[in-house]
Amino acid sequence: MSEKKNITAAPDNSLESFGYKQELNRSLGLGAVLLFGMAYMAPCTIFSYFGLIGTSTHGMVSMSYLIATLAMFFTALSYRQMVKAFPIAGSVYNYTAKSMKQEIGFMSGWAIMLDYILLPMINYIIACNFIPILFPSIPRWLCIVILIAAVTLINLVGVKFLSAVDNVLVIFQFVFVLVAIVFALKLIFSEGYSLIDVNGLMDVSQFDEVGMSGLIGGAAILCLCFLGFDSVTTLAEEARDPGKTVGSALILLVVIVGGYFVLSTYIFQIAYPKGWMEMDPDNGAYDLLGHIAPQWMATLIVIVMIAACLACAVSSQAACARILYGMGRDRQLPKLFAHVSKKNQVPDYGIM
Repeated sequence: MSEKKNITAAPDNSLESFGYKQELNRSLGLGAVLLFGMAYMAPCTIFSYFGLIGTSTHGMVSMSYLIATLAMFFTALSYRQMVKAFPIAGSVYNYTAKSMKQEIGFMSGWAIMLDYILLPMINYIIACNFIPILFPSIPRWLCIVILIAAVTLINLVGVKFLSAVDNVLVIFQFVFVLVAIVFALKLIFSEGYSLIDVNGLMDVSQFDEVGMSGLIGGAAILCLCFLGFDSVTTLAEEARDPGKTVGSALILLVVIVGGYFVLSTYIFQIAYPKGWMEMDPDNGAYDLLGHIAPQWMATLIVIVMIAACLACAVSSQAACARILYGMGRDRQLPKLFAHVSKKNQVPDYGIM
């Protein structure tokens, strides 16, 4: 009975009804929360998988993205219900701890935190593969140290500054993709291709060879592009009207970013119809940009990918720190993780 009471508690979204007090800076609106999630998902991630999924699905990348988007939409609906019931920091940890058992919440918190810890490490490694292209004299280990220090400092300054940095980096990525789409459209019209072409979504002539299992297999990999959209739930104590704001952000993230994935890859496929036969699966982005755009675009993607990795690392470290904050506050981890900077109103020990 007590567990049922927890689920229906806090109709006014107050932390006090859960036994907590407001310590973090509740200042984020829907736009800021959306861009935080987009930074985690990295708009330029489409270039990372275009070659791999393009070759495996014979050019039906858009269809695989559509399948992945539909699958993730139901996940977003589930998260929205949980954040409405429990509009508090800690995300999955708090959802399971308060609706089931504290022990299950502890294990869930560790599981989701491993995800949030793994992603920045991957981003540092990827970014440090690109940085030596621009600065060959800087050793890779020093690149990683500099990035970790920069990301940590951004998080420590405060959630408003973190949000502003993420906004700039996300917009930079979207502008780059938009320019790539413009070049793709220019090529489509100059070559006399039809912009309305079902083959851009699904090539019927190749479907028998690829099969539905091939498309679903591609979608399973492309679900990685949605990794971290749930991180916006960790901002529940820093978002205004969290049940509505974060809940709406979850749905909008999947719809907007999923639609962007489908539409952009559809246009790229029409502009480069034989790409799946010609591209290197590991370097499809360079092959694609080399085909549809001037060489400077292929060079600029190095900077764009560094920016994407930085934005994702900032968001993932912020999300991980909020999980630590929620678990430390409930004494599931040492109390020090629940420490909040009075000046910047962020879980500073968790960030560090």
